[in-house]
Amino acid sequence: MKKLLAALLALCMVVSLAPAVLAAGDDDTAVRETNVFSDYPHEDVNFEDMEYVPVTEEEFLAAIDDVEALIEADASVQEIEDAFHVVTDMMQTFSSDLNLLNILTSIDVTDEDSLELYLSTYDVYLACYDPFIYLIQDILDSKAADKIISDDNLTASDIEYYVNYGGMSDEEAALLSEISGIDSAYDQAANAGDLEGMVNVYMESIRLNKALAALYPQYDGYADYAYEQVFGRDYTPEEAETFFAAVKKYIVPLARQISYAEDYDLAQDPVAAGDLLYSDYTTSETLDVIRPYIGQLSSELLETWDYMIDHHLYDIEYRETKYDGGFTTNIPTYGAPFFFNSPYGEFYDFTTIVHEFGHYSNFYWHPHTWNDGTCSFDVGEVHSQALELLFSSFYEDIFGDAANIAMDELLNNMVIGGILNGALVAELELYAYSTPDVTIDMINEKFLEIAHEYGLKGYDYAFIGIPHMTQSPFYYISYATSAIGALTFWNIAQEEGLDTAVDQYLAFMACPYYDAFQDQFMDICGVNPMDPEYIAEIAKNVSSILNLEERAQDGMRMYYFDDVDMDAWYYEYVCTAYENDIMSGISDSTFSPESRTKRAEAVTAICNLLGSEAPEQDNFKDTAGTWYTDYANWAYENGIIEGMYGSFNGEAKVTREQVALMLYNAAAYLELDTSVSDEALPFADADKIDSWAEDALVWCVDNAIFEGSGNHLNPTSAIQRGELAKVLVVFAQVAAAQLVDAQ
Repeated sequence: MKKLLAALLALCMVVSLAPAVLAAGDDDTAVRETNVFSDYPHEDVNFEDMEYVPVTEEEFLAAIDDVEALIEADASVQEIEDAFHVVTDMMQTFSSDLNLLNILTSIDVTDEDSLELYLSTYDVYLACYDPFIYLIQDILDSKAADKIISDDNLTASDIEYYVNYGGMSDEEAALLSEISGIDSAYDQAANAGDLEGMVNVYMESIRLNKALAALYPQYDGYADYAYEQVFGRDYTPEEAETFFAAVKKYIVPLARQISYAEDYDLAQDPVAAGDLLYSDYTTSETLDVIRPYIGQLSSELLETWDYMIDHHLYDIEYRETKYDGGFTTNIPTYGAPFFFNSPYGEFYDFTTIVHEFGHYSNFYWHPHTWNDGTCSFDVGEVHSQALELLFSSFYEDIFGDAANIAMDELLNNMVIGGILNGALVAELELYAYSTPDVTIDMINEKFLEIAHEYGLKGYDYAFIGIPHMTQSPFYYISYATSAIGALTFWNIAQEEGLDTAVDQYLAFMACPYYDAFQDQFMDICGVNPMDPEYIAEIAKNVSSILNLEERAQDGMRMYYFDDVDMDAWYYEYVCTAYENDIMSGISDSTFSPESRTKRAEAVTAICNLLGSEAPEQDNFKDTAGTWYTDYANWAYENGIIEGMYGSFNGEAKVTREQVALMLYNAAAYLELDTSVSDEALPFADADKIDSWAEDALVWCVDNAIFEGSGNHLNPTSAIQRGELAKVLVVFAQVAAAQLVDAQ
């Protein structure tokens, strides 16, 4: 059943990875001429004028009888071929009818008439499938075989399939008929918000698909069956597990960097971010903005774009009864692809237009015939995701100052939404289909477990909201593998230029869509997206090119403490002290930067900075059993502090001059230059400095560790925690500089 299921699933290439914020492109911009693809006829018909053309079982079988009669009568090769193509045209009509009806039921999931017509048409298609294959077997035994094999591009594997096809059992036909109703049942439950109904449909899809695979004993289960027969993959479920491990090792840290970097960028200009991320991208103005940049990529892509727009072969408007997703499908009798998307009112709608246009272009430039083989969906998703990434080269022109936010969002969707979620769903599906007597609760428990492994937040039964798991199980890994491949073209654009990357992308798209995914990448780009070493390399390159490590650090800082504002003067110092384990918060989310510092806190922070070790003995009568006893005793033994009548007084507030003395002693401990100038400190309150702290404060002021405020040094004031963070960080910088110079 390879060709049958592949053809049915290829009906759709499914997605789920305010024009005021857009800058209009210049339609007079020079178009970049390319000449990669061969011409393919497309009807000059608008979508609303395309018609459902029913084919009855009787008509189809009569056409087959006509061909058989010509073979039996030893008619000419041309007569046999012409009659055979009447039959193949009917098969193409079946595909067009099913795709048109799929579009109509997606436009309105409550359209019962279109749904009923879709299901009845599918049943007729199933009834005609076996007679059609038997006709092909007779054709291959006839004198017209060589001509038809040549004209229709039948490959050796095609011929092997047709010759060895043994027919569809009644059981298999019944299962396929039941499976055909899964999509609409799920869509209706989802549209009604019926979670229980969605769960029931999902569990029923597992039962039906496992029963289907059981009819093919050469496969261990539905996963093996789907990977090879339905999706045309050149890797097995076992090899996919190696891919999952590489994603967890190399992509999860990259995703974390991207997420934190985006959070930081969003915080810098929340107004611009809001305008970009939550706007209406469903208008004709959005399409007008995109068009000239498509032309800058390729004249052939621009031809495709104009055909799509001019013939209304898209639907991007919001309607309550639309299917909640997006896809691109082909209507072969018209040579016309169609792009559908149900928008969310977010930037994702903009990237989805570009994403689906990648699929659209592939359909437009590749003739889809009655003999279509098993499509490599991993290859197909590269066409879409790579175009998204290449198109990001124009973000600065389109989005201006918000371009970095747009790029963050695109990468977040690509890496987290595509790679991590793709691998997560794929791994979860392997569990669901391989576990005997699996229940929805068992699947949910596994989902929460592996979501954590991918660095994602798993919410109970959230996976039920992923239509692919019910409607096209084992599809989702294609988003993950293809996103790695798509990043390859983006990486080429950064290193060798956009034109070079686009040329390689078009060459990739020009390859037959049934070519092996890994081989195609090796042929075009010389890399294998499934190779763990390459996954590590591409993750490293993305991080380096976008400076993600440093940007992520800025983003992480936003989450350290709720009471440390990014605009506060002490923000940088508090973050640095925290990152280097010098100071911690008073709770997990609170630093209390403006509270007065206790003596124990200051001594502990200085000990952390110096790298204290276990003390030799107890030196104070009031530290036993406290959290700071070791710090206090080590600081005393190494000359950082002195006691007060045998006590440490850890809960007492510590003054600025007391901290200055501790730091001065710490400098001596590190054998730094602690010499001081004879000049008086230029502060109005210098006379308030205690004599024991004079040299310490002079040294600290000379080294910019302490600074005055309003011509005052405030030596006897209690030091705030934010101030302590600053003096400790500056002290560390001074110490590091002197130690380097001394080497």
